[in-house]
Amino acid sequence: MNPELIAQYDAAAQALDAFAEVAEEDAASIDARLARDVADSQLQGSRAWFPRWVLGPLSALRVFEELHQHAVAALAEVRLEIGRLDEEISRLRRAGQSAEADPFARRRVELLRHQASLSVRLEGRRSGQLAEARRGIARTLEASLRFTAEEAACLARETLAEAAVRVQRVLGQLENYDRLAREAREISGTLALPRFLPEDVARVRSAATLSGVQLEAAELPAPAPGYAFAARASRPLEARSA
Repeated sequence: MNPELIAQYDAAAQALDAFAEVAEEDAASIDARLARDVADSQLQGSRAWFPRWVLGPLSALRVFEELHQHAVAALAEVRLEIGRLDEEISRLRRAGQSAEADPFARRRVELLRHQASLSVRLEGRRSGQLAEARRGIARTLEASLRFTAEEAACLARETLAEAAVRVQRVLGQLENYDRLAREAREISGTLALPRFLPEDVARVRSAATLSGVQLEAAELPAPAPGYAFAARASRPLEARSA
């Protein structure tokens, strides 16, 4: 007997039943529940909503199907064990050893209960119920992944804005240094001051321009599905002595 398997099977089946109810729920109601769960999680400083609304739905069918297969295998083993016990009990009783057969008979009764418990669960799950659960999972993920995309786009907009400010600040520092170095050389042309290569300054200026373009694109009111932000490889600036 495996009470842990039955407990896990029941939990997975209950999860699917809950998703099956979502299949008929109004989209606005799903969004409202998600918004409340997200708000509650944020108040607690966590992302507890994410496993419930994304990871759980994504794994629900797979977890149930795996447990279903384990339960089918367990039921087959129980039936084989009952058959072996029947043979042993019959052999002992034919030999007039009824007392010796009693422990096997008690074990058989336990296994029959376990067989009935597994059979009820396996036979009670219909394909229509699984189809409803699948629809509910799809509707749940539709809401949660849409929110996840909006969250990612918001983070990207903030990151791009911060990056644009940083790049502009770096460009300002480079241009300011270049101006100060020119003024210093007007006083004495023999000063051995570092000089940033023109191509390096040009790369920073290009990055500032690109950041500005990306930021404008990120300000669109609704992020498109599959919003992606490519990371650009860069090499460190090199200061060379004049």
